Amino acid sequence: MYVDLYSFSSSLVRWVPKSTILIFFCAVTLVGLWLAVLLWKAANGSRPAQTLAWANALTWTLLLNAYVPIYDSILVVIAIVLTLGALTELGLIAQTVWTILLTMLVFAVSWKTVAIAEKHGIQLLTILLLFLGIWQLLLLRYATRQDLCTKMMAAPDL
Repeated sequence: MYVDLYSFSSSLVRWVPKSTILIFFCAVTLVGLWLAVLLWKAANGSRPAQTLAWANALTWTLLLNAYVPIYDSILVVIAIVLTLGALTELGLIAQTVWTILLTMLVFAVSWKTVAIAEKHGIQLLTILLLFLGIWQLLLLRYATRQDLCTKMMAAPDL
């Protein structure tokens, strides 16, 4: 009934060695640091970069919080709308198509995720939110790099 990574890893304890879960949490910590750096860079960035920063903040809040009931996962809709809006502004057609496909998968799984979790003990929605979050991080990285390139091109020669 929960979609956060802590609950997800707790459900894995019976199948996965504790060392694997430790590695998983180290990876999540690194992703969290990457997110913090990208959010910092996006603060003074373009509108699409800031929009993607908000989308990332919403998605990763669902994943990194200690307690996120499944009904709070509706916030991912706002994150997806923000992501699609930023991609439209950036003119990234292929990335928009991949985002739409991932969105359709998230929505399809959300209909049966509780039943699957009760039967198999694993929350598929958390896995898809993790993929969406990583995808959004990559898009935010692209947007912040575009901002840097634009600023470098606009800088006057000394």
